[in-house]
Amino acid sequence: MAADATRPLGGRAAGGRLVVLPIDLDDPGVLLRDDVLDDPRAFHEALRREAPVWRIPGQDTFVVSSPTLVREVVRRTDDFSSNLVSIVHDDGSGRPVPFGMAPFRDPINVLSTADPPDHTAHRALLQPALSPAALAALEPRVHAIVEEQFAPLLARRGGDLVADFSDVVPARTISTIIGIPDAEAPRVIDLVAGTGALLDGVTDPDGMVTAMSRAGELYTFVSDQLGRALERVPGERSGLLAVLGEGISNGTFTVNDVHSVLLTLVSAGSDTTASLLATATERLARDQDLQSALRREPARISDAIDDILRDAGPFQFHYRYVPHDTVLGDVAIPAHSRVMVMWAAANLS
Repeated sequence: MAADATRPLGGRAAGGRLVVLPIDLDDPGVLLRDDVLDDPRAFHEALRREAPVWRIPGQDTFVVSSPTLVREVVRRTDDFSSNLVSIVHDDGSGRPVPFGMAPFRDPINVLSTADPPDHTAHRALLQPALSPAALAALEPRVHAIVEEQFAPLLARRGGDLVADFSDVVPARTISTIIGIPDAEAPRVIDLVAGTGALLDGVTDPDGMVTAMSRAGELYTFVSDQLGRALERVPGERSGLLAVLGEGISNGTFTVNDVHSVLLTLVSAGSDTTASLLATATERLARDQDLQSALRREPARISDAIDDILRDAGPFQFHYRYVPHDTVLGDVAIPAHSRVMVMWAAANLS
């Protein structure tokens, strides 16, 4: 199946002119093609039009791009588990291949990678600490972090916004929420940056080995933070470490469960927000009209952030695991397959 690209794709210049390449859905390497990675919109449009449930050629991996079918996958948790059993990465030649992560139902799966009833129990424990009211109470501290990081940039009238602001503010904020000392934020940034390659889908085998090593370092880091918190009496613990300590005491979590929860919170709470901040800043820098409009009407900032999240969100996709044979749309999906829920494609609608 081939579809002509409906708009120019970035990253393919010849003599100063963008080259528009066809989207060939019979090509097993199209997912990781340079021009598709630079600007995947034409690829996503081709998926939605030609193959809303697309099997990567030669793979037991299915990409779901239809908004209706994405919603169906999310609802059918018995058929499409959130457990991170296996993922895909670049085999070194530009083709996606599977990479095993953990057995189905392994307790390492928590929060976003857990299924009901475990997910429900995890959410019930953490929700009060992450409610709108609880987060509103943190606003003064977050404002202070933002001002502390932004003031030097203003004083210098410029600088590296990513290194000095968009990476640092989320790391310091999630450290505050969890109860990790603020001084550890640089370590959080370094470790999370090193593990992000595991899930990006474009990392080659050597990169996967390096990322696994850094993930081990991150695991040791959060284990140490939990250990120090558990050495204190409950009233002396702060942030989510206090909540998670309570969860260990009442049997909702094991210590190993909490290690996995902390890995998730540290990674997602810093990396995804850092990505959004950097993307939003780039969008504003490129769109002077949007800058001016938001200055005139600050009430529109929230909607603008939502638009950026839909158009260029930190997560382009998430994985689902198929524990038994099933059907999605009119496509048969064999047991033990992977499904990539392609949010970025579904958001085009």
